[in-house]
Amino acid sequence: MSENATAEQFGEYAKNAVYVTIGLGVLAVQQLQVQRRQFAQWLTGQATEARTSFDDLQGKVENRVKATEERLSALEDQAESVLIELRGRLPESVKELAEQTIEYAAQARAELFDLFGFTPPRSVKSAKSTRSTKAA
Repeated sequence: MSENATAEQFGEYAKNAVYVTIGLGVLAVQQLQVQRRQFAQWLTGQATEARTSFDDLQGKVENRVKATEERLSALEDQAESVLIELRGRLPESVKELAEQTIEYAAQARAELFDLFGFTPPRSVKSAKSTRSTKAA
């Protein structure tokens, strides 16, 4: 073989090596793009699943809060009616204490709802106005 043929053959090998290297680079870039798209789809699916789970949990919490509010209202109404019924039987000094207790319970309830950012199921009136309305 002549020196010229060897140089041409070496040049051909070098050219093929460059083409193979470029081809492998193109394939690597394409593979990265495919993996990026798959990761983006997976991430979107995870975000959607997390959002759905969060919405479900939020709904359950809201339902429990609503049920608790209803129970608190019923309990408050029951306690208030018992205290109003007993008011006539109590001595004057204890009547005032019972009225203060009702007043403080109503204030505590309103502050508790404010603390957690909930709206009470019914307006919290002062105990005196509530009792005078019910007694009338």
